[in-house]
Amino acid sequence: MARATRWLAAIGRHRAAGTRLALPRLALLPRCLLAAAAALCIALPALAATNGTNTAKPPSPYLRQAQDMALKRDWPGLAQITEHWTQAEPSSAPAWTYYAVSQCHLGKPTNAERAMQREIMLAPNDPRPFEALAVCYNSLKQFDATVQAAEQAARIAPANPVVAFNLGVAWKNRAETAAKPATGAAPDPKVLQSYWLGAAEAFAHAGELKIANAGQTWMLAGGSGYRALFFPLAVRAYLAAIAHPPVAKGVRSGLAQSVSALEQACARAKSFTVGDSHILQRTWSCDGRTQTLLQQAKTEIKAAPKP
Repeated sequence: MARATRWLAAIGRHRAAGTRLALPRLALLPRCLLAAAAALCIALPALAATNGTNTAKPPSPYLRQAQDMALKRDWPGLAQITEHWTQAEPSSAPAWTYYAVSQCHLGKPTNAERAMQREIMLAPNDPRPFEALAVCYNSLKQFDATVQAAEQAARIAPANPVVAFNLGVAWKNRAETAAKPATGAAPDPKVLQSYWLGAAEAFAHAGELKIANAGQTWMLAGGSGYRALFFPLAVRAYLAAIAHPPVAKGVRSGLAQSVSALEQACARAKSFTVGDSHILQRTWSCDGRTQTLLQQAKTEIKAAPKP
């Protein structure tokens, strides 16, 4: 894990020196988006590829084959195709991305990292290799590295809702793993708050960017915010989930629970700091905006249709 973290930091420094590229459309692997947030989505190159400028070049004959293999999850087949592809077109960034994906799923993370390094050198401002890296590290249960890779993708593409959602899932997986350590030792509550806070903010950002199934994404933001003890964010997120029908089961009860927690917190103190300063930390206050939010939430609760 330490090796992966150092490698990601080095790639981040390299990327900072690059120039922005025109990105092709993205194609998502199926069954990933909002699948109980159990696994990261991965955005792989679509049929249009770029040559490092604003002009598109004809798709490689290997690209369709690679996409088909990836969609079928035929990792040995994908590895075989992409080995030929990277040899035939060594300057093709998608070739190295698909090759890295195959190597990760075949249990060869070192090969995957090397391939991703080639891809990032070819297209330093493309978020997709970092998304693929995040998926790789997630499958290897290296959750710190997963979060760092997802954060790199989010820094490159801050307006991409799927990238933001992936970052939320990365933080959520990190939090759930930390909550149940293999050693049985109790997790540090402040560290755990940081992980849930990262998830809440990333999911909320994805919702603000109008991601598909925004209601479910806002519900994830609400649940994560509640676990982070960032109750104003939780209330706001659940209200947003209600504003994006159909309203999922658990949203209204989550709102009521968050409102109750917020009221109890404000009865004890005027401001709260959540999270660990070395990871992620936020301070929220029981100010006028919070009271207005509470009133809005109570009105929504009263107006809710009876079951």
